[in-house]
This record gives sequence, C-alpha cells and structure tokens, in this order.
Amino acid sequence: MDVRRALIIDPSRNITPYLEAAQAGGLQIVAAAETHIHADFVSGSRELANHVGAMLHLSNAGPTE
Repeated sequence: MDVRRALIIDPSRNITPYLEAAQAGGLQIVAAAETHIHADFVSGSRELANHVGAMLHLSNAGPTE
C-alpha cells in the first residue's frame, strides 16, 4: 500500500487541525514549509515538524534580526 504524503504550507500556531485532517485523510505529514516571514500570525511550522518528524523548509530571504 502506498503512503499518501502531505506538505503543510504556512501552518498556523494551532497544529491540531492539520494533525486531525491528515489522520482523517490517511495522510502522513512529511514536510512543513514557510513561504515568507509572517507578521500577521505565529507560525506552527517548527512545532508541526517536530511533532510528526517532518522536514522543515524555510526561506533564507528576509531580515535575520
């Protein structure tokens, strides 16, 4: 049986909906990605990636301080 994989793009801080949707859809979250620095919400990408053991993709564009 093939594993269905998911990439979550710009996840919000509350990762529960992503976990529930993946489980309901029979998906394995294998990666989380940030498209840019978000000033309008706190990202959940690191927490999500750590929780499911997924790869985290981040851009190096933008300020570092």
